[in-house]
Amino acid sequence: MVKLNDLVKKELVEPSIDLAIDYSNIGIDSITEDGVLSEIPFVKTIVAGTKITLAVKERFFVKKFLNFLSEFHNGDIDPEKYIKFKNRLDNDKKYRDNVIEILTIMIERYIDINQSKIMANLFKEYINGSMDWDKFYSLCIVLERVHPQSYRTLYEMSLKSNQELSHSYWGSKAGKPPEERDIYKLNSEEEALLLSAGIVSPHGTHYSITPLGRDLFRFGILRLFNK
Repeated sequence: MVKLNDLVKKELVEPSIDLAIDYSNIGIDSITEDGVLSEIPFVKTIVAGTKITLAVKERFFVKKFLNFLSEFHNGDIDPEKYIKFKNRLDNDKKYRDNVIEILTIMIERYIDINQSKIMANLFKEYINGSMDWDKFYSLCIVLERVHPQSYRTLYEMSLKSNQELSHSYWGSKAGKPPEERDIYKLNSEEEALLLSAGIVSPHGTHYSITPLGRDLFRFGILRLFNK
């Protein structure tokens, strides 16, 4: 039987999926019932390796991985750097195993489809050289803690500074911001979600986004809105 690692590696360098399909809109039942989807080598291997009907968890994993692959192959990678990445994936088994292990483990842990898309954007920026492997891995871990509702909050915050998260923001208990400063003010729910994710630092009645939070937004989350 073909190893799952080999199929994931193949999908990273030579996708068999239809990139024109929006996989975020497919139902998890379609994973096994749709003839086209069930014949994708990646999907077929998971189905064949399951002795019983594919459980909801496994179907959702497949859906998340399809969305990851679709986003990953949606341009934005420097061609020369992509070739270097593929060559290393082909020739360095330790590196290949590590890459595939982290991708599969993190995608399995995510609970939201957009997390797999954000991870794909981060992975593209890793290949482009915007970050090293350790930074990419750290951002994947941070991403798991960020509530999906916070994506919109971060985007709205960025609109106050040309889609960058570079200055302080008012906390929910701060006084009314002077109109001339026009700084985003967090409500109590937004504040709590960002604090629980660990991507903001409090400064009295104000907050600033941490360096990891800024990178997560810039390289991953922002692209959900700039399409």
